[in-house]
Order: sequence, then C-alpha cells, then structure tokens
Amino acid sequence: MPEMTYVCPQIGSTDYLDYEEDTTFEDQINELKEKYLRDILDYVQQFRNIRQNIGLDQITVKIHYIDAEGIKQTIGLKTYVKAMAERHIDKIYWEPEPIGGH
Repeated sequence: MPEMTYVCPQIGSTDYLDYEEDTTFEDQINELKEKYLRDILDYVQQFRNIRQNIGLDQITVKIHYIDAEGIKQTIGLKTYVKAMAERHIDKIYWEPEPIGGH
C-alpha cells in the first residue's frame, strides 16, 4: 500500500500514512489531529487571542508541499492524496492554525 509523509514543524512530528484510491488529505489530517490532539492544543494556546478551552474542531490545518523551485504550494483538504503522489509529491507539510477570538 502506498504512503505519504506528513511533517509538522510546529509540533515536531513526522508520520507515514497509508492511503487508498479515494483517501483525501482531509481524511489523513483528521487522523493526525486526533493523534496529536494534546500537542496541537498546547501549540495553539501560546497565541494571545485564543479562546480558553479551544476544541479541536476550532483549529484549522493548512497543508502544502515545496515544489522543485523551493516555493510553498498550498493543497486543498478535499484533494485526493493519490493525485499528489501521481505528481511525485511524497512529502506534505501541515500546520495547525487556531481560529482567533475570545
């Protein structure tokens, strides 16, 4: 089964997740959010304008890859993982971002 590499510099993680034909990045990011729940919540709490007791559903995740020219290219969460793999992209960076406000 093929796999995609996911790196999150903010929490210092690297994961290798298997995917199937119909797996989207949203599917895999949701899996990572669950796995790193405590790390993500600790990370976003360092921002000043964050609600107390923020929930995982109030945290968005941006994903991107670095292209051949070294430029960050954003990927939509509804994109199929297989579509990126077919373009020989095998490393995805994900970044948790809190929704602001008190």
